[in-house]
Amino acid sequence: MSDEPEKKKRPRIQPTLPQQINDPLEYKENMCSKNARPIQLVSYKINSDIWADKHYNIRVQHGDENGVREGIEAEIVVPLIQETFIHVISYALKYGKIMNFPPFSPPRSTRIVLQDLVNAEENFLNVAVEYHFLEVDVYEITIWTAMKEANFKKREGQYIIQLHHDRTILCQYLQGKDKELMCLNRK
Repeated sequence: MSDEPEKKKRPRIQPTLPQQINDPLEYKENMCSKNARPIQLVSYKINSDIWADKHYNIRVQHGDENGVREGIEAEIVVPLIQETFIHVISYALKYGKIMNFPPFSPPRSTRIVLQDLVNAEENFLNVAVEYHFLEVDVYEITIWTAMKEANFKKREGQYIIQLHHDRTILCQYLQGKDKELMCLNRK
């Protein structure tokens, strides 16, 4: 070691990245045009009235010929409906017959199945529901039945929305199989 005092290093100036300037008058590319600029972001309120059919309520309270159905209580089913609601609207805009629009014809109303994977054995919580468009900002949702079972009986042509940890998948039951139509990311 030497007897010379240690020289202090000069502080270094850290490089800074150029700041991105947000110019509200800048023209950017959007879905329709290569040269457009945003004017306003508007958020809309949509109301959904959730109902429970008598059949569903009986299954929750008393079960069926196989006994009490576990895990189909409203505290479990309603959050599933709430979480998938915007996805159902998005799928309905693309495929049309997922939601019921006036004039309503009860025997022919479209009923879809919401499926949430509950365990690794491919058991799903299956919730059969109908969505009815009442007004621009009001939808009525009726729960018909629910069961936790891998072999849930689906009708030919029925739509199914499966929840996965990162996305929802819209399927249609055709010729004994779920045919994947489209998927949306969950936020």
